[in-house]
Amino acid sequence: MPTTCVCVQNLLVPVGGGVIASPSKDFITAISKTYPGRASSAPVVDVFVTLLHLGEEGYMRLVKRRKELMVYLRSKLAAAAAEFGERVLAVPNNPISCAMSLSGIARALQRQQQDVTFFGSMLFARRVSGTRVVSTTATKEVAGITFKGYGAHVDEYPVPYMTAAAAVGLTEDEVDVDVFIDRLRTVVKTVMKKASNGDGDHGDGDHGDGDHGDGDHGDDHDGDDENNGGATQGGDTADESSH
Repeated sequence: MPTTCVCVQNLLVPVGGGVIASPSKDFITAISKTYPGRASSAPVVDVFVTLLHLGEEGYMRLVKRRKELMVYLRSKLAAAAAEFGERVLAVPNNPISCAMSLSGIARALQRQQQDVTFFGSMLFARRVSGTRVVSTTATKEVAGITFKGYGAHVDEYPVPYMTAAAAVGLTEDEVDVDVFIDRLRTVVKTVMKKASNGDGDHGDGDHGDGDHGDGDHGDDHDGDDENNGGATQGGDTADESSH
């Protein structure tokens, strides 16, 4: 079965590359033929230099620590989600990313005449980069194919959500995760306060389209994992990744 690996989360390099592995040579050949052959070689050089620097032991040590931090991130995000009346979505096939529903937050933003993706912009304005916010209402047509709820893994996913991931290379351990959760709480409280006050004004420096990722980030990340302004790199969940 083919496996994909996004370099930014797994290999300590900037956004711009990915690895696809498969036991089938024919499959890899077919994938290669879909690319025009004009891609930059920079991601290959970045990965090569990084692996030479770390060595196998150094890299595996980072992977082990990432797995430990992922457990911590999921538990902290679940606790925060419960405070907001939201929940962490079940994505058992993804060991890298986790996702939190934004149902109530989306309704609060709607009362302020904002799409739920604006939530991502608010996080970005507070130095939380990489977080991806997926709406259930976006529809796009690509090559004649219509995608309902564009950005999610399936058409018409039942709830809007945001993603986060503990990427390889975190250096401040739990502190990074705690900062991310604190900033998330701040943004949610701001959204809810404005909604309860009936305040449609959003002149607090929150700008952008709310979709900050490679992420993210529009790829499935099946495998072992850039560090955002908080603690995590936003990413798609395996069961809720983008089309």
